[in-house]
Amino acid sequence: MLHDRAKIQEGKKIVKKHVKILGIFICIGGLLLGRMSYLEHRKAQRAADLLTAERQSVKVLKEKFAEIKEVKVEHFKKNHMTGTYGALVTMINMEGNEVFFDYFYTKEANEIGSYGIENREVQKEGRTTNIIKVTYTNGEVAYI
Repeated sequence: MLHDRAKIQEGKKIVKKHVKILGIFICIGGLLLGRMSYLEHRKAQRAADLLTAERQSVKVLKEKFAEIKEVKVEHFKKNHMTGTYGALVTMINMEGNEVFFDYFYTKEANEIGSYGIENREVQKEGRTTNIIKVTYTNGEVAYI
């Protein structure tokens, strides 16, 4: 009988040990899932922030150049060192002439700091007052 009681006690110890190990694995799994969820949320938030900056930069571009008919944003990326955004765009004027150039947008100042001059006939400084067609990097088309 004493021998049976020792086996039972030993069995209980083994079960407790397995329960503790299982609990540790469950905690680690929960932490990993939470971390993955956080990273996915952060990635989605960064993408949304980037698209917001892209949209705002096109509005500023419309204030910078005259006679714009259409803008296609080919590439838009944030420089984390400077906090500015770099864009590569194709801009089409009212006559149908197009130009491919880059510009740097500062979100905090809400201005285009610099841009490459590729064709002065198309890149006329001024203000566009009409509604223009914009194609963003994600494929979304808008009229602003």
